[in-house]
Amino acid sequence: MHGADQPYVQSRILGLSKTASIPNNALLGANGCNFSFAGDMMRRGLTGRLDAGVEKPWEREFETEDPVIVFKRDRRRLVAAALTVLRGYIAADRPRQGGAPLGGFEGWARLVRDALLWLGAADPTLTIEATRKADPARQKLETVVTQWREVVGDRTLTTRAIIEEACGGNIDPTGGSPNRVAYWHPEFRNALLDVAADQGRVSADRLGKWIRDNLHKVVGQYRLAAGTLRDGNARWKLEQRLGDGTWR
Repeated sequence: MHGADQPYVQSRILGLSKTASIPNNALLGANGCNFSFAGDMMRRGLTGRLDAGVEKPWEREFETEDPVIVFKRDRRRLVAAALTVLRGYIAADRPRQGGAPLGGFEGWARLVRDALLWLGAADPTLTIEATRKADPARQKLETVVTQWREVVGDRTLTTRAIIEEACGGNIDPTGGSPNRVAYWHPEFRNALLDVAADQGRVSADRLGKWIRDNLHKVVGQYRLAAGTLRDGNARWKLEQRLGDGTWR
């Protein structure tokens, strides 16, 4: 996928202060059980899932020929068929297909992806959105932003003030413990514990670092942003994207 938009890469020669231009025609693949991409890798990979629908898939028996043998034997015919598809799409003057733009991989999207859509095949980039939604780090950010919006609203607060909002409560001994705390915002507290816990408490240092690492990452129409300093203390706020594209 990467090589379609960067046919050559510049790499430093080991042990020398020189760079070399290297053809970028490699395809990287991996398999595993329920693995996932994270960070910027989410939009750089396509995923496929095999579901045998049985408890012990390794015990299955097949009546068809081993696909590895088939592909090795018929490689020339299969490669020719794939190139024929691309040639047919190019001969048709590359009709533009639907789908959201794929920034950074426009060349691949306009040739390979659009050729598949032209044939009536499924959009391979749909797996990118599924991967993004399944990213644990993304899910935690969405939870914090949702709870922040409900509890803090448009106020600008320090890290410690945010923790106080999330972890405030009253002593409620009715739960069987004389020191039991009934938290005012338990869901917000749990969301902060998921990203900044330290020995059962929300750490101000860890939460501050987590917020800095996630500044300006958009969740729906909202994002975390830095507010103005007060008495030398960093303060944070939640910004909303307005209809004219500005943030408030």
